[in-house]
Amino acid sequence: MDVNAILDALREEVPVELYQRNEYDVLREQKRGSCVQATRMGIEALRYFGVTAKPLVTLMGVGNAAWCEWMEAGGPNVSDMPEDAWAVGTDPTERPNDRGYPAHLVIEIDGHLLDLDAMISARPERGIHVPPTLLIPMRDGDVVATQPLAEGGLAFYKRHTPKLNFREMGAWRDSQKWTGPVIRRMRERLNHAA
Repeated sequence: MDVNAILDALREEVPVELYQRNEYDVLREQKRGSCVQATRMGIEALRYFGVTAKPLVTLMGVGNAAWCEWMEAGGPNVSDMPEDAWAVGTDPTERPNDRGYPAHLVIEIDGHLLDLDAMISARPERGIHVPPTLLIPMRDGDVVATQPLAEGGLAFYKRHTPKLNFREMGAWRDSQKWTGPVIRRMRERLNHAA
């Protein structure tokens, strides 16, 4: 089976399952570990279809065009940041707990970073437009991937080693049972396309 077709189906179905089970605004405000859930569903679904992938812990950030311009001009002196410059991301100083994860979990697959929960960082009211998922070629170094976004924004991912192991989180354990519906819909989608 074509890996690209599998990835396309996965990128359609995991966000559907994730946001059917959780309210997007609640996830965003309460930091419920949706990236952990999405990654677990993705890893399990890819395994089912014979595709090798592994979880990758990152610090993730996104910024709008004004933030990107400010950074390019020599930021990050926060006192000089324009009022319309906005960025959001994971906070490595945040205390780990079972409700939230002080990092962003994604999938590493064949030299690419796959974020099945990229949309959690979208803030359209601040000019940060992020699609539901991102598939980005990886590179060597601390910053493993960057992706230009709509309207001049940018997403970036940096390797990270948090204090809390994501496999110990309820979000990792619970999401395995959600993978069945994802696989079933992916199979239907792939059979229909064949």
